[in-house]
Parts: sequence; C-alpha cells; structure tokens
Amino acid sequence: MTETAAVPTDKEERHAWMERKLAQAVAYQVWQLRVSRRWSQRQLAKKAGLSTQVIVRIENGDLHVGTKSYMAIANAFDVALLIRFASFGEFADFALAITGSWIAPVSYTEEA
Repeated sequence: MTETAAVPTDKEERHAWMERKLAQAVAYQVWQLRVSRRWSQRQLAKKAGLSTQVIVRIENGDLHVGTKSYMAIANAFDVALLIRFASFGEFADFALAITGSWIAPVSYTEEA
C-alpha cells in the first residue's frame, strides 16, 4: 500500500517535498552506514577519496554533490548505489521506511 496521502497535491509543493525527503533519506543512509561501521566522517572521506566537507554536506542533506561522490561512498562501504525513477506513492513509501526502522545494508563480503 502506498502512502500517497503524505504526498502534496500541488505540483511545486510535491517536487519540493520530494527533494526534502530525498535529501533526508540520502543523509540518513550515509550516516547509518558510517555509524554501523563505527567510522568517523574523516575515515569515510579518506576511504571514499573525498573531503570531509563533502561527507558533512551529504549528511546535512545537501543534494548538490555529484553522482561520482555517491559512487565513491558506495565503493567505500562496498555496497551498491541504486538510482531509479518511481511514482510519488512508491517514493513516499521508501522515504517513510528509510527513516524508520531501516537497517544499513551489509557489504558484499558480509553478504557472500
């Protein structure tokens, strides 16, 4: 069941809502992955080959970071990065679930 009731009906509000929720979801995932491994922001930055400032920006919800930075973070965590288009209802379900009881994915070696 999708959470379309949570999605604003006005188009501009809906897209602004999506951007806020996406920023929160990305920030939460990076933070959760980092904390689950007991890494500092500096350690993650070093493993990803990024500056600590980029990690701070992402964890603070800044979406204006390039895809290559997200790929570097995924590589540091040894997890896949999934980018895809979805309906707003599906996105609402994802956004609500990700900040609830979401559990950080395991690395490839832990999964195997």
